[in-house]
Amino acid sequence: MPFGTGAGHEIPNIQAIMGPPRNGNIVVLFYADGRAPVFAQLVLQAELIEGFGATGGRLDTTIPLIPSVANGPPVSILSVQSTIGPSHLTYYERRHGKNVAFHPRGVSLPSRCPRGGFRFSAQFTFTDGTSVPAASTVPCPPRRR
Repeated sequence: MPFGTGAGHEIPNIQAIMGPPRNGNIVVLFYADGRAPVFAQLVLQAELIEGFGATGGRLDTTIPLIPSVANGPPVSILSVQSTIGPSHLTYYERRHGKNVAFHPRGVSLPSRCPRGGFRFSAQFTFTDGTSVPAASTVPCPPRRR
């Protein structure tokens, strides 16, 4: 029996936090908290891979099948947008009972904005084995006078 007559639309609250490193790379955990029309919480794990050449970095993630409601189709992710913090960001972790500051490695950016802006890419791989690349360019900030 089909569920409803059309597709629903939801913009969940999404938080990004740093997870434990994998293969020497930063892991970003995206926590999505959806409330309506589907009540669901989901954690997506992405690996931040340093870029070489044309791209400043790559965010690799695997998207699991996301169930919706009984007899309903799975959830589809239509778009993802995220920001990555500044290089001077300081995190603290507890070691031997003391807070110890550390600066996480991130995506290396050139000292000057490259012609055409900063290019980034992402690769989304789904549980059925298909994958979809995505690319974006962040424009150069206006020059200071």
